[in-house]
Amino acid sequence: MVLALADGKTFDYRTDDVKPYEKDGWLHADGTSLGADDGIGISVMLSALSSPEFKDTSIACLFTVDEETGCLGASVLSPDFLPGKYLINVDAEDIDTLLVSSAGSANLFAAYSVTSWNPAKNNDWFRVKISGGLGGHSGVNIDKGSANAIQTLVAIVNELPYQEISEFTGGVASNAIPTSASILVSVNPADADTFKARLSSLSDELKKEYANTDPDVIVTFEKTAAPAYAYPHAAAEQIITSVTSCVNGLIEKTEFGILTYSNIGTITSDEHEVTLRILPRASDNSTLKQVEKDIMSHFEKHGFTVKENGFAPAWGLSEEEPEFVQTILNTYQTVFRKRTELQGDSRRTRVWYHRLD
Repeated sequence: MVLALADGKTFDYRTDDVKPYEKDGWLHADGTSLGADDGIGISVMLSALSSPEFKDTSIACLFTVDEETGCLGASVLSPDFLPGKYLINVDAEDIDTLLVSSAGSANLFAAYSVTSWNPAKNNDWFRVKISGGLGGHSGVNIDKGSANAIQTLVAIVNELPYQEISEFTGGVASNAIPTSASILVSVNPADADTFKARLSSLSDELKKEYANTDPDVIVTFEKTAAPAYAYPHAAAEQIITSVTSCVNGLIEKTEFGILTYSNIGTITSDEHEVTLRILPRASDNSTLKQVEKDIMSHFEKHGFTVKENGFAPAWGLSEEEPEFVQTILNTYQTVFRKRTELQGDSRRTRVWYHRLD
């Protein structure tokens, strides 16, 4: 599971451990998300294997790998390897939820190559930062109207009298709505007062716009030393314009739930390149492919190179499966003496917006 980090938290994924703690009967993690996505399902499966209740039942458990980076384990699994006729995937977050469909998704990487130069002399440099966004998993919170820190920040910079930019960073994962982002901008000293006044005004407007969804969102700026490299204004304009105008957030929703969305998840930069990670999702493959094509065309028009690195198709019930689903519903009701919720059925009661193996 990809970990989300708290502001200011550093973490080496190769050597550092998640530090869990219990509070009010729930497990949390110190400075990071818990990363319990697959862990919950694995725990349930191991419990079933060791439970005396199932000692006379034939259960085979399958553990796939690389679920977060393209379902790579599941994609090379031969159906002949599985001994049973049916497979139950333990991937829901609630014990009383049955998932029978999943949205599809595509991992897109948009890179803008740029020839940086030494920062122009005599300009003032400022670090502009947005933080305090609500964020959350894009598959759950994309329809809440929260601020995407990356796109919101570039929209603000687009309204400022800047000359150059540098060190543009934000977000932690493609499937997480970014809560913070920062950028260095240079300003002609003659425009410094206008820059500060306009930025303060835009910050106030932002607080009002997101008062209900992101009450703690804030824009800050501080004067800083010139960076080691800078992007010239023409390149900066292409980057800022493309990110500002890219489709992002909720695209389509019905009374039954989310159908289509896209999330700008991360942005990184160095002296040679700016890279974005974007995650479109849709409940059907034709829509997903169209949204993916639109996003790729948009960034290519602004000089980016865009590549797809991982495509997970949408899937749903086949004609033969409703009988099996009904068997599960009846079994659950018999065992737990209550009905379970059916998500993503043929009536589209809900569409599951997490990638499932």
